[in-house]
Amino acid sequence: MKKLNNEHGYVLLIVLFLIVLIMSSSAVFLRGSIGNAQQERRADESHLTVMAAEAGIDYTKIVLNNEFSSREEEMDNLVKQFIASTPKGQAVNYEEIHEQMMTKLSFYLEDAIQRHIGTGNAIKIIEPYEFRLVRYSFSSRSDREIVFEGEIEGIQEENRKVSSKKISFQQSFNIPDYSQSSEATGDGTSVVPPNMRDLYPDSTAAPDCKGKKVESTTCKGIKNNDYQLIQQSTVYFPNGLSIDNGNLRVYDSTIYSKTDLKVSNLNKIINSDLNIDGTFQAKNMNGIENSTLRIHGTASITSNTDMEKSNMLILGSAHLNGHLNVSKNSMVCITGSLTVDKQLIVEKGSKLVHWGSFVAFGGIRGDGEIIQANSEADVWDRCNLPNEQSIKWIKPTIIDVKYD
Repeated sequence: MKKLNNEHGYVLLIVLFLIVLIMSSSAVFLRGSIGNAQQERRADESHLTVMAAEAGIDYTKIVLNNEFSSREEEMDNLVKQFIASTPKGQAVNYEEIHEQMMTKLSFYLEDAIQRHIGTGNAIKIIEPYEFRLVRYSFSSRSDREIVFEGEIEGIQEENRKVSSKKISFQQSFNIPDYSQSSEATGDGTSVVPPNMRDLYPDSTAAPDCKGKKVESTTCKGIKNNDYQLIQQSTVYFPNGLSIDNGNLRVYDSTIYSKTDLKVSNLNKIINSDLNIDGTFQAKNMNGIENSTLRIHGTASITSNTDMEKSNMLILGSAHLNGHLNVSKNSMVCITGSLTVDKQLIVEKGSKLVHWGSFVAFGGIRGDGEIIQANSEADVWDRCNLPNEQSIKWIKPTIIDVKYD
């Protein structure tokens, strides 16, 4: 076969074309790699400045929380002095007490900010990262709640180049409801339990509760809302509460219901007070810990009821379909009749005081006291609550965080 003279030329062109194609692809890939590396570096820098701002939030929280907790005993003592100085027979002005305590707490918290952080002062974390408090304010959201609002800037300064990110946040601080204090009269006598026929307070100025989870606020609840959680809050139910489905948990809170309170599943009541100026119904109530239930009307609980370091005060009658376990210095006080379908257990250190008829179909056991009172007044004389249960400080809580 005869070989063409220009065949080597075609091969050379193909080789040159492949070389150019490979070099072009390499350049594009290299530019992409460099671009990706730069983007990753910028993303890392942005992420680290956000972390610096978050560290600033944590530091600010610690400063405020430490100041808050360090003032609890001092403020409680000031309230006791105020109550003790009230002339005998004169009503204690709790509105004035709350106002004075709010003013004091605001001063203490702002002083802590100025002493430990200041405004605009850069606080070094680790080279080259720091944070500063850009701005802050304190405001009152209710007669017992102070809200701190601050903006923290995380900063990276390296080789004369500065990058920053800002985060704003809100933190809630609540003083106790001193009107529930056992130091309720000028002569120092106890008024616990309160008037069981009037458990709903006269003054309930508060905004409406939002959503199904109520946290760190004071608000008015809606009767037919399926609440899931009430935590570190004071909630008023002017029309009562009725939850046919769902599960409700109550932690570190005070609840007032002007009429009946009915829930299908009350999973937990911990460190809380429930004041029900009507009847109380619960299908499932898994546990009551370090809490007090005051019920003006009758009480009906379908499930087993286990109480630890808790009190149940009932002006009407009560019917429990399951067992009743009164343990760890708990107390049940009832002026009406009491029926327990299964076993009643009253452990040593706990007691049950009743005036009306009483029956436990599953038997009675335990070394606690079961006392038959002679009258309604005798029931309450035997059921004074310890003073330390009346004042409850709620832990400060972050209620909002916004990233710029």
